[in-house]
Amino acid sequence: LELRQYLNQTVISRSENPIEYWDKLKVAYPTLYSCALKYLSIVITSVPSERLFSKAGAIKAERRSRLSGDRFN
Repeated sequence: LELRQYLNQTVISRSENPIEYWDKLKVAYPTLYSCALKYLSIVITSVPSERLFSKAGAIKAERRSRLSGDRFN
């Protein structure tokens, strides 16, 4: 029911802040509000994944050779 009501709403403009938008709707759509906050609060990084994993590999292999694979996870 909540999802159907939300889908009948007009689409927000691209210039509108989605966090503020959902803050206004949290009473009307509490379940969707929780989902929106979960996915809108994902941390974004500019570090390329290759570089990130390369650094992690260097820590395990060179600097921390005593760490076993199961402890590193």
